[in-house]
Amino acid sequence: MNNRWIHQYLQQHRDFPKSGVVFQWYGELLRDPQGFHEVMGAFWERYQDYEIDTILGLESRGFIFAGILAYEMEIPFVLVRKCGKLPEPTLAQKFEREYGTDCFEIEEQDVGRALIIDDLLASGGSMRAACQLVERVGGEVVEAATLLEIGALKGRETLNVPYFSFFKL
Repeated sequence: MNNRWIHQYLQQHRDFPKSGVVFQWYGELLRDPQGFHEVMGAFWERYQDYEIDTILGLESRGFIFAGILAYEMEIPFVLVRKCGKLPEPTLAQKFEREYGTDCFEIEEQDVGRALIIDDLLASGGSMRAACQLVERVGGEVVEAATLLEIGALKGRETLNVPYFSFFKL
């Protein structure tokens, strides 16, 4: 699948959110119904025949893609939130990211065979934490997926689950 066309929607913001980080922003894609529809159609096409019980979206931009795909596939959507934003009982998982540490939580519930979606894979810390949470609630990660992947940071190599990115930078 040739997805080079998405590059036209990307903007780089240097030193955001902190010095040394180059933030990749795809806001123009979200504002273009045709481009956004094409991305969501590609995700649906990829996963329509997978045996998936649940789609998990990572806070916050992963909610966009995961929520729409779960709706289209008519399967449950589960939020993976920053710590302290879900009512208990929850499980928490701390992780390292390219510019600090953070924490995710998930409600204690059966997620079965899960697809995890985020907007971007950089160092892989947040995706690894989400995978660990799925395992801790007794689920299985079928695949992890993102819209964008920053290949130079090698986050893909840190994952122990199948991984798909729509576009690799």
